[in-house]
Amino acid sequence: MNYLPEAGPSPISVAATQEMHFLGPRRSGNHAVLGWIMANAEQNGISTEHFNDIHDALMEPPKEPVYGDAALQPSADKQLTIYSYQDINVEDIPTVGFYTAAPETKQTVRIVRDLPNLIASRIAMYDDLDRRGLSHRSVRKIPLEAVTDMWVGYARDYVERSDPRAGSVNFPLWFQSREYRDEVFDTLGLGDNQDAGLNNVADFGFGSSFDYRNFDGRAQEMGVLERWRKYEGTPIFERAIVSHPDAPDLIREFDALTAKCLAATVYSDR
Repeated sequence: MNYLPEAGPSPISVAATQEMHFLGPRRSGNHAVLGWIMANAEQNGISTEHFNDIHDALMEPPKEPVYGDAALQPSADKQLTIYSYQDINVEDIPTVGFYTAAPETKQTVRIVRDLPNLIASRIAMYDDLDRRGLSHRSVRKIPLEAVTDMWVGYARDYVERSDPRAGSVNFPLWFQSREYRDEVFDTLGLGDNQDAGLNNVADFGFGSSFDYRNFDGRAQEMGVLERWRKYEGTPIFERAIVSHPDAPDLIREFDALTAKCLAATVYSDR
């Protein structure tokens, strides 16, 4: 059932030996969706290779690889290569040298989570880094207000073009609806979605500062849609979610579109 608005001509689908470039703010569900994509592709006989967090302009020195770098070349036996970028503003994507130098046939996937849960997860991650003496990490240099600014770009792009063929993935909708996951996977040209890997917690990048490590094999039981409740009413949270003038309206539009799409599904997982 195609219950989402039309988005115009579809981009070229990923085919064997081609590339996917995956972007989104950290803590948007990036690794969960990436793990699901790779597990399903492998289940369908498509070998994959993933290069994680390849670009970080805030590192010292900056991590800005050149396309064709030997360290980022896939193995000869891999059919699908996924390059993952995090914390890049939508408007800055065309300025990333590695991305722009990649073939035009690459498929771009952008993930967007609801802002309250994104901010809650970032607060928890920052607190965790501080407790572990890792406040010098580049991600910790990004103020929450800048995270909100970043989210506004991804959210605006999604609400304007919500059909998965336009390249954006709604994480709360992905988490709740098998039908939406089927439609998203269909746009990738990797065969049918079998929900392989859905309940496996990704083990690359920082583990969640909530409870990821305790939920491997039961990821769908995690309260990822309720993270915001832990920080509701706290000044740091309340300031962040309204720090951009467009954020309140976009929060409502994003939530309304998610609810509308969920109501249109034949079934959902939760």
